[in-house]
Amino acid sequence: MSTKDSNYLTVQNLRYLTNDAMEVTFKVPENLKNEYKFIPGQYLTLEKKLFDIHERRTYSISSDPISSSLSIGIKRIPNGKFSNYAFENLKEGDELRVFTPDGRFFIDYKDNQNLVFVACGSGITPIISIISYVLRTKKNSKISLYYGNKTIASTMYIQRLNSLKNSYMENLSLNYFFSVETQDITFNQGRITNGKIEDLISRNQIVPEKVDGVFLCGPQHMVFQMEKIFNKHIGKSKPIMSELFFSDEIERPKEKKKQRFRKSKTIIKIKIDGVEKRINLKNKEDNIIDAALRQNIELPFSCKGGMCCTCRCLVLEGAVVLEKNYSLERWEQERGYTLACQAKPKTDFVFLDFDRS
Repeated sequence: MSTKDSNYLTVQNLRYLTNDAMEVTFKVPENLKNEYKFIPGQYLTLEKKLFDIHERRTYSISSDPISSSLSIGIKRIPNGKFSNYAFENLKEGDELRVFTPDGRFFIDYKDNQNLVFVACGSGITPIISIISYVLRTKKNSKISLYYGNKTIASTMYIQRLNSLKNSYMENLSLNYFFSVETQDITFNQGRITNGKIEDLISRNQIVPEKVDGVFLCGPQHMVFQMEKIFNKHIGKSKPIMSELFFSDEIERPKEKKKQRFRKSKTIIKIKIDGVEKRINLKNKEDNIIDAALRQNIELPFSCKGGMCCTCRCLVLEGAVVLEKNYSLERWEQERGYTLACQAKPKTDFVFLDFDRS
């Protein structure tokens, strides 16, 4: 992503989905519509100056391309700077810096596909965009959604999902799971677990041989559990797409014990938008993004957690240590790609190319 791929967009509409979730729709001027075309499953990065700090956050697009609107879902998180700002201060007519759509949470959508989706909480946001698009544009598609929440009242997009079900009775299977409220069907009581998915497979409600793709989105522990199950039954012959969401329901991944580097002056050369820049690091325990921000050098980033891949870049010279990685594939790492938000220099000189990301 280039640092130039952003514009200030006006908030056109705010709609509350639950007590702690909202949908924000942006007005996209005609001259920018091509820039903000997206593939269902992608996200937007938003930026707002809060308390003298330019905060960026990634939010998945909830609208589908057929609707000609650009909407995102925001879940309020305790102590979340951006989400609390959105709930307390954001209003229609406000402007936010919005980067163009990015992300890899998609496949080549075709007619006659059988797709399985597993989501928890706000993990439904990119998935409802995909489901809506596939049902409306791909003939004879079959979709099974397994969606977990605490209660019915806390379920994002439940009305939209039910409306899709009413319109596509033969093509969409909706399966809600609630961990707090009592359910008439015992199987749907509690969280979505690997045991429940195994049970669905054993009862042929999910037939691995007929599945053309799997999408997983939610907290880390759920996604990792589901990846193991579907890799076991489907293998690598079919795409298994996953995206991690943090929520107030789980702990963030524990930081690995930090490696100790000797303190020394390190030069980081950056190539971005065809221009070369230099970052001086006095301490190799700094990651590239934090060091750049301190020196007022703008680089592409969003989640700062190794998940969204916005800060992906190629190491041309030198070496770095990658602290956390939830998004780079093995082949990308083998070719020299890294995540600047998690990369810490191992050598006194490192050359990173963001233009070849």
